[in-house]
Amino acid sequence: MNRTGKAIAFWVVLIVAAALVYSLTSSWPPSLRTETFSEFMNHVQGDEVKEVVITGDEIAYVTSENGQFRAILPEGYQGLPNTLLERNVKVSARPASTSVWTSWGPVLMWTSWGPVLLLMAFLLFFYPPSRSGGNGGSPMSFGGVPKGSGTSHDWM
Repeated sequence: MNRTGKAIAFWVVLIVAAALVYSLTSSWPPSLRTETFSEFMNHVQGDEVKEVVITGDEIAYVTSENGQFRAILPEGYQGLPNTLLERNVKVSARPASTSVWTSWGPVLMWTSWGPVLLLMAFLLFFYPPSRSGGNGGSPMSFGGVPKGSGTSHDWM
């Protein structure tokens, strides 16, 4: 491949990578401010909570001022859904996802393996194999004496 083709390919790869990073980061859910369970219950007691989503032991909720928060449900705490329903809070529940691949799999794959694979592709595509070295440019030739140079290591 000539120099112009490599330059065009480099810019195409760079633009695609930038578009991929943008699309992944723009589709992430908004980060929720973490509060203690006591603060959550104070919001519930003050009738400030509009909606609650319970996922495993995590509580994500929206207040009447459209603040989005999260809290961790203490282990063994019972009766929270009944308390919320008594206060006319919209309650929904989701199963706790135990597998990384069901919830964050694609994001984790592209954020952890994506840069490594992109670097490998860049190195393999843009760097030609070495043509110098002692054994015709093999990967493990560390620059010994070239064949046919007429020099000898028997100097003693």
